Amino acid sequence: MTTATLERPQAATWPRRSQFRLAMRALRRDKVAAAALVVLALVTLAAIFAPLISPEDPLVGNPRMRLLPPGTPGHLLGLDGQGRDILSRLIWGGRYSLSVAVVPVVCAGAVALVIGMASGYSGGRWGELVMRVLDIVFAFPIVLFAIAIAAVLGPGLLNSMVAIGITLVPYMARVVYTATVQEAGKDYVEAARAAGANRLEILYKQLLPNVLSPLVVYGTTLAGLVIVLAAGLSFLGV
Repeated sequence: MTTATLERPQAATWPRRSQFRLAMRALRRDKVAAAALVVLALVTLAAIFAPLISPEDPLVGNPRMRLLPPGTPGHLLGLDGQGRDILSRLIWGGRYSLSVAVVPVVCAGAVALVIGMASGYSGGRWGELVMRVLDIVFAFPIVLFAIAIAAVLGPGLLNSMVAIGITLVPYMARVVYTATVQEAGKDYVEAARAAGANRLEILYKQLLPNVLSPLVVYGTTLAGLVIVLAAGLSFLGV
C-alpha cells in the first residue's frame, strides 16, 4: 500500500464571498442606490473638509450685500439676510447635522442591541419586564421626552445628543427584540445550540449578523428625524 492511498482526501474548499463584495455587487446592480451612496459620500466629505473648501466665513457677513440672489459673483447660492454666504453656511451646517444624526443613532443602537438581544433571547419574565418598561417610555412623546432630558442636562450640543440618544433607545430596542425573537426560533440557532455553542457564541456569531441588518435600516430612517429634533431643541434653547 502506497503512501498516496493512506492519505485522507481533503475536503473540498469553496470560495468564500465577503460581505463587502456582496454589497458592492448589489450596488452595481442598483444604479439608484449607487448614485445615492455617491451623493452621501460627497456630502460627508464636504462636511469633514469644511475648513478647506468653504469659500467664506459662515458667521461673518456684509450687511451691504444682504439678500443678494444666487449666482452673485463669489457667492454661488447668494447671501442671507445678514450678508452671510449661504453655501458656506450649508457646508459648515452639514458638520453639525451629520454629527447630530450619526452619534445619537450609533450610541442608541449599541445600547439597544444589548437590551434587545438579551431580553429577546432569554425571554420569560425578564424579557417581558424589559419590554413593559420600554412600553412605559413609549407613553411619552419623543419630543417632550427629549426636551425634559435636555432641560435636566443643560444646554449644549453634547447634552442634546445625549438626550436624543436616550429617547431613541426604546424604539431601537423594540426592533432588536422583535428580530431576535424571530431569529431565535429558527433551525440554524437550534443547530448551533445542539452543536454545543454557548449563549454568548449564539448571540454573537449566529444572531447578531441577522439582527444587525434591520437595526441599521431602521437607524438610517431615524437620521432625518434626529436632525429635526435637534433643531427643535436648539430653537427652544435647550
